Amino acid sequence: MRMLKKILYNVIAVMVFSCFISLQTIAAENVRKSESLSAFNKSYLQNHRHQFKYTKFDGKNILLSLILPGLGEYVGGERGRAKVFFTAEVVLWAGFIGSKAYSNTLKDDYRTYAAIHAGVQTADKGGQYWIDIGNADNIYIFNERRRVQRDLEATYPETDEYSWQWDEQQNREEYAELRSNQNKWKNISTYMIAGLIMNRIFSAVDIVYLIRKNKERDELYGSSCFHFNYLPDSVHGELMRLNFTWRF
Repeated sequence: MRMLKKILYNVIAVMVFSCFISLQTIAAENVRKSESLSAFNKSYLQNHRHQFKYTKFDGKNILLSLILPGLGEYVGGERGRAKVFFTAEVVLWAGFIGSKAYSNTLKDDYRTYAAIHAGVQTADKGGQYWIDIGNADNIYIFNERRRVQRDLEATYPETDEYSWQWDEQQNREEYAELRSNQNKWKNISTYMIAGLIMNRIFSAVDIVYLIRKNKERDELYGSSCFHFNYLPDSVHGELMRLNFTWRF
């Protein structure tokens, strides 16, 4: 049954190709009547050559898409699909760079705020320290809570290097809000990285889909392939192109 389909498609291919030859003869006569139309045809074919080209997708395209999403599609001639992944890549990188930069700005802000309103010495402090100073008015209250909880390892030396004393409760709450916002923007930058990874995965999956699509087209059309394009133009008239490709 599949063999009969191939024979039928090939017969149709020959018939359409014969029609194409006739159309080309008529078109040639019209082209000779107008030099401007001839120049237009040349420009059109140069700008739309990819529409008449049969493209193949393979493992190379998958690798290219894993490196840069959309690159595998672009190389294979799927410019529209490539544009979607290129756009997503630009947006995600912009989101990552922007959120990372703002996160770092907020980090500097809340540390400066703590130095001004709690007398904190900002040098050589771990991330947990900046969390803990927002949970108690001073180092003594904080250490006492940890001793009651029998968590002595979480206490800090009661020296000037680790000491803090908030001047107002409101300022401590404002500090906690600043640090919370910084953590949110840090998480957003992490989500952007995850998005960049997923964009590569989606692009690679799209290439796999195109590989399967081409395989199905090969099975359906066998060794013949047609592309027809019609372009109306108010100045130069109408242009019709029929491309026939015989593949072995």
